[in-house]
Amino acid sequence: CTGRIYAIGETLNNQSDTFKCNHKLTELEVEPLIDANHCYLETVSKGKNGKHFFAVYRNWMKGKRIILGIGQNDEQQLGINTGGSCVAEMKILEFRFGAKISEISTGRYHSLFLTEDGKVYGSGLGLTVSSNFKQPRFVTGFESSVKKICSGEMHNLCLDVKGKVWGF
Repeated sequence: CTGRIYAIGETLNNQSDTFKCNHKLTELEVEPLIDANHCYLETVSKGKNGKHFFAVYRNWMKGKRIILGIGQNDEQQLGINTGGSCVAEMKILEFRFGAKISEISTGRYHSLFLTEDGKVYGSGLGLTVSSNFKQPRFVTGFESSVKKICSGEMHNLCLDVKGKVWGF
């Protein structure tokens, strides 16, 4: 596998679902989740509060992306409903919308997912004033396909194929 992931700083306590300071470089376990001989690390995205994290691997044999997530999930910012506040070990995330994810952008308590066909999905807080999306939901209102996404702490910007910037 050409892409190991290491973390330092605040880490998850598996027993209590709380974060603690860890000043030791630690490798996150990804080997059991991916085919180490045929995958490489494509990109990573870390939440603006530093407590949720995505890693995207590509299986070069199958041309398939594998999305792994770990960390704080009290607002379902990982895009999965775990029934708890944290995901303590790297977990494969499979989303129901079926489209291939090309980009992930993370805010403080939310995440955006851009598909290869230019659609945007989101989960967690920060997507609208009154909604807390428990699973990734389709974000509407764009006039054309989106080609780039960027999340701030509590806001998002999207660039469509016509060059228009959308903020929410």
